[in-house]
Amino acid sequence: KREELGIFVQVGIGGITVTEKKEPRDISGESMMVDMELGLRFPFSHFYMEPYIRAGYPVQLGFGLVFGYRTEKV
Repeated sequence: KREELGIFVQVGIGGITVTEKKEPRDISGESMMVDMELGLRFPFSHFYMEPYIRAGYPVQLGFGLVFGYRTEKV
């Protein structure tokens, strides 16, 4: 079976911790993070590439590119 181009949607929930040393006091904070990603998977034999866009809180909009390697060929 040959893997073909695929569309994916992913939802994430997590936490963010920020610590910054600033004089005269230290600043730290915690926040919840919720996001949704929409992307495409381009397979190349054992390798794949996934460009994606994401939106959520606290980051309103972002994008990225993932390269991966599969140990088993599909």
